[in-house]
Amino acid sequence: MKPTQENVPWGWLTAIGLPLAHIAIQIALTLSGSGVLLLMLWATSRLNSTNLTTWATSGVFVGLIGTLGGLISLALIYAVVTRLRKRPFRATIRLIKGGHLWLAALGAVLLGGVMDTATLALHKPIVPEVLRPMFAGFASVVMMTLFAVLVTPLVEELLFRGVLYPVAARSFGVASSVALVSLVFGLAHTVTYGFDIHLVAQALVAGFYLTWLRARTGSLVPSIAAHAALNLYATVEAVVVMNLLK
Repeated sequence: MKPTQENVPWGWLTAIGLPLAHIAIQIALTLSGSGVLLLMLWATSRLNSTNLTTWATSGVFVGLIGTLGGLISLALIYAVVTRLRKRPFRATIRLIKGGHLWLAALGAVLLGGVMDTATLALHKPIVPEVLRPMFAGFASVVMMTLFAVLVTPLVEELLFRGVLYPVAARSFGVASSVALVSLVFGLAHTVTYGFDIHLVAQALVAGFYLTWLRARTGSLVPSIAAHAALNLYATVEAVVVMNLLK
């Protein structure tokens, strides 16, 4: 397919640099937050490996660090895209009306169901072990819901479908760019899941659907709605499995 005319004023350096900057921000905040946590436990004479692990993997800590990092990344994205207000942000990043949001969200929920079916067929846990501590307790659930359903969809869609996709589409065309952005999106989730092939593959499949929405509608709004719906589905599922189906 011929390259599409995605009229964005940035190139590959920005398209790759902003997602890498977001990951670097999250890692830096996690390390600094862990240091603060270590000092707090030491100051209260509760410093031991069990307490440190419990707090560092709790939804309160992970959600707080993730939300803070997301807000910093949003400010960075805004500054780069607008170049300090010289360009309209919404039009440039394609935060415009496009498609039926309820259909995009419904498709995401159905996709979540299909991936759950595959997970059960492969005898994998519905809620991955790495995520289970994050949904233990009311405060953790609230913090993770804020992070996963509100912050993450907005930040990740701006980065991958808002910043990276149009540059890829301009260079390689729609089909190749959908595949490329989906692959990068899946691999980026190794930061969360490690090198778990099943979980990274699920992120890749979700990324394919979200990138297809961006390509199909020409707007970032449907993919944000679908991403939020998919994360809400996963969050409700985690809460039910962790707290009601013990």
